[in-house]
Amino acid sequence: MDTEVFPKNYNSFKVFLFKKVERIVLALYLSTNHLSDRISLKTNIRSIADVLIKDIIIFNSGHSDSGVSSKLTQDFLEIKTLLLLGASSNMMNQNNVQIILDEISRLNKEIENHKDNFIGDTDFKKSFFVVESRQKLPEPADSYKGHKGQDSDTDKPKDIKHTEDVYKGQKENVELNNRNEEIMKIIKDNEKVTIKDISSKIKNCSEKTIQRELIKMVSLNLIKKEGERRWSTYSII
Repeated sequence: MDTEVFPKNYNSFKVFLFKKVERIVLALYLSTNHLSDRISLKTNIRSIADVLIKDIIIFNSGHSDSGVSSKLTQDFLEIKTLLLLGASSNMMNQNNVQIILDEISRLNKEIENHKDNFIGDTDFKKSFFVVESRQKLPEPADSYKGHKGQDSDTDKPKDIKHTEDVYKGQKENVELNNRNEEIMKIIKDNEKVTIKDISSKIKNCSEKTIQRELIKMVSLNLIKKEGERRWSTYSII
Protein backbone atom coordinates (compact mmCIF):
# COMPACT_ATOMS: atom_id res chain seq x y z
CA MET A 1 0.00 0.00 0.00
CA ASP A 2 1.49 3.37 -1.04
CA THR A 3 1.87 6.13 1.51
CA GLU A 4 -0.21 8.51 -0.69
CA VAL A 5 -3.42 6.67 0.29
CA PHE A 6 -2.92 7.27 4.02
CA PRO A 7 -4.57 10.21 5.84
CA LYS A 8 -2.57 13.43 5.99
CA ASN A 9 -2.02 13.09 9.74
CA TYR A 10 -0.15 9.79 9.23
CA ASN A 11 3.56 10.27 9.84
CA SER A 12 6.16 7.64 8.92
CA PHE A 13 5.70 5.77 12.20
CA LYS A 14 1.93 5.52 11.80
CA VAL A 15 2.42 4.18 8.29
CA PHE A 16 4.91 1.66 9.72
CA LEU A 17 2.39 0.53 12.38
CA PHE A 18 -0.40 0.03 9.87
CA LYS A 19 1.80 -1.86 7.41
CA LYS A 20 3.21 -4.07 10.18
CA VAL A 21 -0.32 -4.97 11.36
CA GLU A 22 -1.32 -5.55 7.73
CA ARG A 23 1.54 -8.06 7.33
CA ILE A 24 0.66 -9.83 10.61
CA VAL A 25 -2.98 -10.14 9.56
CA LEU A 26 -1.94 -11.52 6.15
CA ALA A 27 0.33 -14.05 7.91
CA LEU A 28 -2.58 -15.12 10.15
CA TYR A 29 -4.79 -15.71 7.13
CA LEU A 30 -2.09 -17.65 5.24
CA SER A 31 -1.14 -19.79 8.24
CA THR A 32 -4.78 -20.88 8.74
CA ASN A 33 -5.61 -21.31 5.05
CA HIS A 34 -5.19 -25.10 5.18
CA LEU A 35 -7.72 -25.49 8.01
CA SER A 36 -11.31 -26.43 7.27
CA ASP A 37 -13.89 -23.65 7.59
CA ARG A 38 -15.69 -25.90 10.08
CA ILE A 39 -12.81 -25.61 12.55
CA SER A 40 -13.57 -22.75 14.94
CA LEU A 41 -9.85 -22.09 15.54
CA LYS A 42 -9.57 -20.76 11.97
CA THR A 43 -12.67 -18.58 12.32
CA ASN A 44 -11.58 -17.18 15.71
CA ILE A 45 -8.06 -16.27 14.55
CA ARG A 46 -9.34 -14.51 11.43
CA SER A 47 -12.06 -12.66 13.33
CA ILE A 48 -9.54 -11.20 15.81
CA ALA A 49 -7.21 -10.37 12.89
CA ASP A 50 -10.00 -8.28 11.32
CA VAL A 51 -10.60 -6.52 14.64
CA LEU A 52 -6.87 -5.78 14.95
CA ILE A 53 -6.95 -3.80 11.67
CA LYS A 54 -9.82 -1.65 12.97
CA ASP A 55 -8.16 -1.08 16.36
CA ILE A 56 -4.82 0.05 14.87
CA ILE A 57 -6.68 2.57 12.68
CA ILE A 58 -8.41 3.95 15.79
CA PHE A 59 -5.08 4.04 17.62
CA ASN A 60 -3.37 5.86 14.73
CA SER A 61 -6.14 8.45 14.65
CA GLY A 62 -4.89 9.78 18.00
CA HIS A 63 -7.16 7.90 20.42
CA SER A 64 -4.28 6.38 22.39
CA ASP A 65 -6.02 6.52 25.76
CA SER A 66 -5.82 3.58 28.10
CA GLY A 67 -8.99 2.02 26.64
CA VAL A 68 -7.68 1.78 23.08
CA SER A 69 -4.21 0.69 24.22
CA SER A 70 -5.76 -2.01 26.40
CA LYS A 71 -7.88 -3.18 23.46
CA LEU A 72 -4.76 -3.63 21.31
CA THR A 73 -3.08 -5.54 24.15
CA GLN A 74 -6.18 -7.73 24.44
CA ASP A 75 -6.14 -8.39 20.66
CA PHE A 76 -2.49 -9.47 20.83
CA LEU A 77 -3.16 -11.72 23.85
CA GLU A 78 -6.11 -13.45 22.19
CA ILE A 79 -4.13 -14.05 18.99
CA LYS A 80 -1.17 -15.42 20.96
CA THR A 81 -3.42 -17.79 22.93
CA LEU A 82 -5.10 -19.16 19.80
CA LEU A 83 -1.78 -19.56 17.96
CA LEU A 84 -0.31 -21.50 20.90
CA LEU A 85 -3.36 -23.78 20.91
CA GLY A 86 -2.96 -24.33 17.17
CA ALA A 87 0.74 -25.15 17.51
CA SER A 88 0.37 -27.42 20.55
CA SER A 89 -2.37 -29.42 18.80
CA ASN A 90 -0.27 -29.72 15.61
CA MET A 91 -2.99 -27.96 13.65
CA MET A 92 -0.59 -25.14 12.72
CA ASN A 93 3.09 -25.07 11.73
CA GLN A 94 5.08 -24.41 14.92
CA ASN A 95 7.85 -22.47 13.14
CA ASN A 96 5.33 -20.15 11.47
CA VAL A 97 3.51 -19.64 14.77
CA GLN A 98 6.76 -18.68 16.54
CA ILE A 99 7.65 -16.17 13.80
CA ILE A 100 4.22 -14.51 14.07
CA LEU A 101 4.46 -14.43 17.89
CA ASP A 102 7.88 -12.73 17.68
CA GLU A 103 6.54 -10.10 15.28
CA ILE A 104 3.56 -9.40 17.55
CA SER A 105 5.87 -8.96 20.56
CA ARG A 106 8.09 -6.53 18.65
CA LEU A 107 5.08 -4.54 17.44
CA ASN A 108 3.64 -4.36 20.96
CA LYS A 109 6.94 -2.95 22.27
CA GLU A 110 7.05 -0.35 19.47
CA ILE A 111 3.53 0.81 20.36
CA GLU A 112 4.38 1.07 24.07
CA ASN A 113 7.59 3.03 23.34
CA HIS A 114 5.82 5.55 21.08
CA LYS A 115 2.46 5.74 22.84
CA ASP A 116 2.99 9.33 24.02
CA ASN A 117 3.31 10.52 20.40
CA PHE A 118 -0.37 9.80 19.80
CA ILE A 119 -1.94 11.92 22.56
CA GLY A 120 -4.19 14.64 21.12
CA ASP A 121 -3.18 18.31 20.92
CA THR A 122 -5.86 19.71 23.24
CA ASP A 123 -4.93 20.84 26.73
CA PHE A 124 -7.72 18.72 28.17
CA LYS A 125 -6.26 15.45 26.89
CA LYS A 126 -2.73 16.28 27.99
CA SER A 127 -3.73 17.29 31.53
CA PHE A 128 -6.12 14.37 31.84
CA PHE A 129 -3.54 11.72 31.06
CA VAL A 130 -0.82 13.34 33.15
CA VAL A 131 -3.08 13.22 36.21
CA GLU A 132 -4.18 9.66 35.53
CA SER A 133 -0.63 8.41 35.08
CA ARG A 134 0.41 9.94 38.42
CA GLN A 135 -2.47 8.27 40.21
CA LYS A 136 -1.32 4.88 38.96
CA LEU A 137 2.28 5.23 40.11
CA PRO A 138 2.95 2.56 42.79
CA GLU A 139 3.61 3.95 46.26
CA PRO A 140 6.17 2.54 48.76
CA ALA A 141 4.78 -0.39 50.73
CA ASP A 142 4.98 1.52 54.07
CA SER A 143 2.61 4.21 52.81
CA TYR A 144 -0.28 1.73 52.72
CA LYS A 145 -0.19 1.19 56.47
CA GLY A 146 -2.66 2.98 58.70
CA HIS A 147 -1.89 4.38 62.13
CA LYS A 148 1.02 3.04 64.08
CA GLY A 149 0.48 -0.59 65.01
CA GLN A 150 -2.38 -0.98 62.50
CA ASP A 151 -2.49 -2.17 58.89
CA SER A 152 -5.46 -0.84 56.98
CA ASP A 153 -6.45 -2.45 53.66
CA THR A 154 -8.78 0.47 53.01
CA ASP A 155 -5.77 2.82 52.81
CA LYS A 156 -4.49 1.08 49.69
CA PRO A 157 -5.27 2.93 46.46
CA LYS A 158 -7.89 1.16 44.39
CA ASP A 159 -5.58 1.19 41.36
CA ILE A 160 -3.09 -1.04 43.17
CA LYS A 161 -5.76 -3.64 43.86
CA HIS A 162 -6.82 -3.43 40.21
CA THR A 163 -3.21 -4.04 39.12
CA GLU A 164 -2.99 -7.08 41.41
CA ASP A 165 -6.22 -8.45 39.90
CA VAL A 166 -4.92 -7.95 36.36
CA TYR A 167 -1.66 -9.73 37.24
CA LYS A 168 -3.63 -12.59 38.80
CA GLY A 169 -5.72 -12.89 35.62
CA GLN A 170 -2.63 -12.94 33.42
CA LYS A 171 -1.08 -15.64 35.61
CA GLU A 172 -4.22 -17.77 35.29
CA ASN A 173 -4.09 -17.40 31.49
CA VAL A 174 -0.52 -18.71 31.44
CA GLU A 175 -1.47 -21.66 33.63
CA LEU A 176 -4.45 -22.34 31.38
CA ASN A 177 -2.24 -22.57 28.29
CA ASN A 178 0.21 -24.92 30.01
CA ARG A 179 -2.64 -27.09 31.25
CA ASN A 180 -4.11 -27.36 27.75
CA GLU A 181 -0.75 -28.49 26.41
CA GLU A 182 -0.46 -31.13 29.15
CA ILE A 183 -3.96 -32.45 28.41
CA MET A 184 -3.31 -32.52 24.67
CA LYS A 185 -0.07 -34.47 25.17
CA ILE A 186 -1.78 -37.04 27.42
CA ILE A 187 -4.55 -37.58 24.85
CA LYS A 188 -2.02 -37.96 22.02
CA ASP A 189 0.03 -40.50 23.99
CA ASN A 190 -3.00 -42.62 24.96
CA GLU A 191 -5.36 -42.20 21.98
CA LYS A 192 -8.51 -42.33 24.17
CA VAL A 193 -8.66 -41.14 27.76
CA THR A 194 -11.18 -40.38 30.50
CA ILE A 195 -11.16 -37.46 32.92
CA LYS A 196 -9.80 -39.79 35.64
CA ASP A 197 -6.93 -40.82 33.33
CA ILE A 198 -5.95 -37.18 32.88
CA SER A 199 -6.39 -36.19 36.54
CA SER A 200 -4.11 -39.03 37.63
CA LYS A 201 -1.28 -37.53 35.57
CA ILE A 202 -1.76 -33.80 36.26
CA LYS A 203 -0.97 -32.76 39.81
CA ASN A 204 -2.81 -30.03 41.73
CA CYS A 205 -5.71 -29.97 39.29
CA SER A 206 -9.24 -31.13 40.14
CA GLU A 207 -11.42 -33.23 37.88
CA LYS A 208 -13.89 -30.32 37.63
CA THR A 209 -11.14 -28.05 36.28
CA ILE A 210 -10.02 -30.69 33.77
CA GLN A 211 -13.62 -31.16 32.66
CA ARG A 212 -13.94 -27.40 31.98
CA GLU A 213 -10.74 -27.45 29.91
CA LEU A 214 -11.95 -30.47 27.92
CA ILE A 215 -15.28 -28.77 27.16
CA LYS A 216 -13.41 -25.72 25.88
CA MET A 217 -11.07 -27.81 23.71
CA VAL A 218 -14.03 -29.74 22.26
CA SER A 219 -15.73 -26.42 21.36
CA LEU A 220 -12.54 -25.39 19.50
CA ASN A 221 -12.61 -28.71 17.57
CA LEU A 222 -9.20 -29.64 18.98
CA ILE A 223 -10.48 -32.93 20.40
CA LYS A 224 -13.68 -35.00 20.22
CA LYS A 225 -15.84 -36.48 22.97
CA GLU A 226 -17.54 -39.89 22.92
CA GLY A 227 -20.00 -41.19 25.48
CA GLU A 228 -21.73 -39.40 28.36
CA ARG A 229 -20.87 -38.50 31.97
CA ARG A 230 -18.33 -40.77 33.69
CA TRP A 231 -18.16 -43.03 30.61
CA SER A 232 -17.01 -40.14 28.38
CA THR A 233 -13.74 -40.57 26.51
CA TYR A 234 -11.69 -37.96 24.64
CA SER A 235 -9.46 -38.35 21.60
CA ILE A 236 -7.70 -36.26 18.92
CA ILE A 237 -9.84 -35.34 15.91
